[in-house]
Amino acid sequence: MNLAIPEYSNPLCLVCGNDGNGVHFGVQTCRACAMFFRRSHTQQTLFQCKNHSKFCNIRMAEHRLMCKYCRLKKCQEKSSQNLAARSLQYPRPLQ
Repeated sequence: MNLAIPEYSNPLCLVCGNDGNGVHFGVQTCRACAMFFRRSHTQQTLFQCKNHSKFCNIRMAEHRLMCKYCRLKKCQEKSSQNLAARSLQYPRPLQ
């Protein structure tokens, strides 16, 4: 009798592409991106793009550490996209 063991993997982080940890701030993210977003938001830190292009590729783990500006921008984009999608799915009742 040969039992196949299912391979488990978390959904990918929508910000950096690493293994996700769960839904944080309405978006599937890893813990590192969730904490980065939280720290940036609570401390209201202003970052500058390292490449001055404002379009850095942060899909790989080693690249997410390079440009904090673009990482935060992507966190905000994914979060706002999710909020917009949820508002379309669950409209608020009229008062």
